[in-house]
Amino acid sequence: MQIKNGEKEWDGKHKKAVEYGEQGFTVYDFMSTHLNLKAPTLYVYALIYSFSIVGNYEFYAQRSYIAKRCGISLSSVTRSLKELVDKKLIIRLGVSSKLPKATVYRADTYLVGLVLAEMDKEGREREKREREEFKQKLIEEHRETDKIDIKEYIKTL
Repeated sequence: MQIKNGEKEWDGKHKKAVEYGEQGFTVYDFMSTHLNLKAPTLYVYALIYSFSIVGNYEFYAQRSYIAKRCGISLSSVTRSLKELVDKKLIIRLGVSSKLPKATVYRADTYLVGLVLAEMDKEGREREKREREEFKQKLIEEHRETDKIDIKEYIKTL
């Protein structure tokens, strides 16, 4: 790493990742609702995903960096990374030659896109069923209303 004008600079792809990473990362709703991730794995995924959706698509970091950024222990980082790799939500690309003790990961954004598309399709189908059920309920209520003697009902008001 070199310091120029108070800014950190890295060679190649890592430069963009570090610059973006210092701005923060976002936990998106789909990560918990569609991917069923829970803390601390949710935070680790959000961090890696944030790097993966910017220009370089790769995340170079040491476990200690992930722990610090996510506010979790090193053992939680290790468990979370294993879980994410096992679920195929992230891909371990190897060890960095540019940053000592750093591993390179990338979120499988293609897989996530497929999951989101399927969940969206299921959501639209569920909404359609719910609208039909609601419509049937209104029809049933209307049938019950038609049985009411309006003149008798008005007397009760």
